[in-house]
Amino acid sequence: MKSINKFLLLMIMTVLLVGNAWGAGEKEGASSGPVVLDFVNWATAEEQTRIRVEGLIAKFEAENPGIKINSITSGFSDILNQLTVMQNAGDAPDIAQAAGVNVSALYMMGALEPVDKLFSQELQDDFFDSMYDLLVYDGKHYGVPWGGASFGFQYNRDLMIQAGLDPNNPPKTFVEFQNAVRKARKALPESVVIMGLDTSMRVFGFEHNYPFLLAADADPFLQKPLRFDTPAIKAYLEWLREAARGNYTLANKKLGEFRPIAAQGRLLFMFDQQHIKGTVKSLNPALTDEEFNRLWGVVTMPANAAGIQQTTSADHQLVVFKDSPHKKEAAKFVEFLVNSDYAIEKYIKVMGMTPTKSGIKRFPEYLTDPILSGFINDVIPSVVPVPYGQDFSELALIFMSGVQDAMTGNKSIDEITSDMQAKVERIR
Repeated sequence: MKSINKFLLLMIMTVLLVGNAWGAGEKEGASSGPVVLDFVNWATAEEQTRIRVEGLIAKFEAENPGIKINSITSGFSDILNQLTVMQNAGDAPDIAQAAGVNVSALYMMGALEPVDKLFSQELQDDFFDSMYDLLVYDGKHYGVPWGGASFGFQYNRDLMIQAGLDPNNPPKTFVEFQNAVRKARKALPESVVIMGLDTSMRVFGFEHNYPFLLAADADPFLQKPLRFDTPAIKAYLEWLREAARGNYTLANKKLGEFRPIAAQGRLLFMFDQQHIKGTVKSLNPALTDEEFNRLWGVVTMPANAAGIQQTTSADHQLVVFKDSPHKKEAAKFVEFLVNSDYAIEKYIKVMGMTPTKSGIKRFPEYLTDPILSGFINDVIPSVVPVPYGQDFSELALIFMSGVQDAMTGNKSIDEITSDMQAKVERIR
């Protein structure tokens, strides 16, 4: 009996040793294969950009045979939810495309790796400070800009002349802008939209309004505690009510809904990003580069009472996750996406976004194109952060509900701001 027990014990030990050796062999074999990086992005969700990004991935993999990219597609509006689910399930990706409020939310849930030590100081110095510093939280950077997409102030020169305005002297202050809008509305046909401001019920709607809130000295986030019923905010809502009732703009419209109007030559002022030329030309194929450059000018947003010009940016950004076991390889892929000649030529430049400072020098058309150079020289230096943080999305939607009430409803502005403030106090 004892000999049988010894035999069984010997067999069990043999099986365990073989199993461990097999497992070790599997692990060693896996580690000797290519590193696989999970890359969650919305770029591959859209046909126009999917082919380009897949081309970037193929190029990177060809140059780095030890790294494979697993591209995981998510819609722009869904990406934060998807990343949150993955993070909470312990299945966070290595890298993700992000923008604005997404980075803030991921930072607050502790999902992101600071990038200050992942990239060389040379690369970090190559980013525009105003773009890179949008990603600072508690003194550290939690991502890098993939391509600049700042909001500039564009104006149609022909319509300015028709309105009796000087096309060589666009409005420089918020008060000048208000007066120019009123004057233009009186002079131009009703078919012309004077200004293309996004007032939709979206967080993006607030982000698009934020440069004008700064210009009107009506930033609601300056108040401690937060208040949505200040005299400055009431004045801003009165202005939007005047804009809707006076037919200066189209209420409750998204930014993208003004672009076809611009392509038809029926929009005087628009507040769009670097890619606007390509977008408008795609909507009006008869419009050449030369004609667009002649027709449209770009400067930064109007200044506030102190003469300070400020705007915001909806840059495409890239983040690395704290739980990634391959941060070195992730950083290599990110650097390829943001600063390689191939990525700049095939993606960033084609999309009308702004690359690194050295990328601009390597592609001089950024400085010879009057629209892109206007963004680089005037708009990007004036970029400031949107005050993302706790409850931001909810607060932004409260504000935009007040905007919509002001533009389309009949309640007094005092009633609207009182309702807004009550909602704020329920969540703060």
